[in-house]
Amino acid sequence: MSELGSDQAIRMQVTRIFPERREERMDPVVVEAPLELRFGDEAWMTTMRTPGDDLDLALGLLFSEGVISSVDQVVRLAHCPKADPPESLVRIVLTKGCSLPRRRAVFASSSCGVCGSQGIQDLRRRFACREQIVSLPEEVLMKVTTSLAPMQKIFQITGALHGAALLDGGGEVLVAAEDVGRHNAVDKVIGKALRQNVLMANRRILAVTSRVGFEIAAKAWAAQVEALVAVGAPSDLAIKTCAEAGIQLAGFATGERLNLYTF
Repeated sequence: MSELGSDQAIRMQVTRIFPERREERMDPVVVEAPLELRFGDEAWMTTMRTPGDDLDLALGLLFSEGVISSVDQVVRLAHCPKADPPESLVRIVLTKGCSLPRRRAVFASSSCGVCGSQGIQDLRRRFACREQIVSLPEEVLMKVTTSLAPMQKIFQITGALHGAALLDGGGEVLVAAEDVGRHNAVDKVIGKALRQNVLMANRRILAVTSRVGFEIAAKAWAAQVEALVAVGAPSDLAIKTCAEAGIQLAGFATGERLNLYTF
């Protein structure tokens, strides 16, 4: 735990209760803290996240929300040293051609996502659709979620985080991230992939350790992946969204089985 830092996990008092005994101990607990995003001095949103990869989270949010279509549109993205603490605020400067999004008046919680206002028709107007779904090998899709476990260092000690990863068509991990919010984990992955220039290519798989709701399906569409694979189940709207985008959707992927969904 010492290598993670107190900004990601801290030890807190807990009482463990068993049928035959009880014990007091200090257990690691994941940190959940607010991150404010501003365009210069103009507030955009405050989201709850696990500290770490904040700039990737901001970049992924800008991309998945349709504010930018390329990292070249970001002039500056940095923590504010005058904030208290400095890592609680990220200031964003975009090129002059970018339209700033409307301010969000409420906190975006780590569980609710921040793009639920986007309908399928809205996504269709902003992101490309494939004419037909490209079927990746089932044996590859079945095993991609098992690649996340060794990379979830904070989850291993707290049990409280979601994981996400972008993989190539053979199931090799390109980038990975974890966060208390499943949507944040995906945005961190998108941000990392944008910085490393590995996002917009064929044969890409987005894997998540959570269920799949509309918001994660929308982010997969924005990222133009060919397959979205989850440990949990998708919602009906997520299935419809992936079908509209031309994304192969799999759930209950455990390494030995999976469900494929069509609409």
